[in-house]
Amino acid sequence: MRWRLFSNSATRARESELSEYRARVESAAQPDTKTGSWLGLQNGLLGRLTARAEELALTEDDGAVELEMLDGLQQLSALVQSVEHDGLPIVETQHRVIAGETCRFSAPATRFGESAGAEGTSGRLFLTDRRVVFLGPSVVSAAWPSFGVVGRSGRDLVLSGASRRFHLRLNTFADAMRAAWLCERLR
Repeated sequence: MRWRLFSNSATRARESELSEYRARVESAAQPDTKTGSWLGLQNGLLGRLTARAEELALTEDDGAVELEMLDGLQQLSALVQSVEHDGLPIVETQHRVIAGETCRFSAPATRFGESAGAEGTSGRLFLTDRRVVFLGPSVVSAAWPSFGVVGRSGRDLVLSGASRRFHLRLNTFADAMRAAWLCERLR
């Protein structure tokens, strides 16, 4: 009986540590409302989060989500540094749906919303200099001026404006973080 109480207490403590860490990484992956820069890329926060992951001895068994989120922040950091040196990325694609446009991002995604249905529609997200394009069973697109707000939570990306709303779920935190950052720049 004592062993079970100790085991439950240790499990709760570990869950609490992981929950706190996940919240810190998630908040680091949000833009600062005053400066517009991303919190996780300021003042060495990414380094501290990486060190904390090592202290927690995160493994794929108990910290898969947290490690994926940290990887997303690291990829976002690499993107920001690359853009500072080389400008926005150019994704080579021959897809006819964006013919003649410069593609800045492309990733598999699921779209939720009006006609997409409750379970969502799988397809591909493209971000170009002019617009957002979701290629699923049909093409859905909107020009950047259609969106006033870009929001991200977990793997979800929500672009909304007065008359348009795109709710997309990307396959990885890294894709969602990088897409949100690029959306902010492109709109």
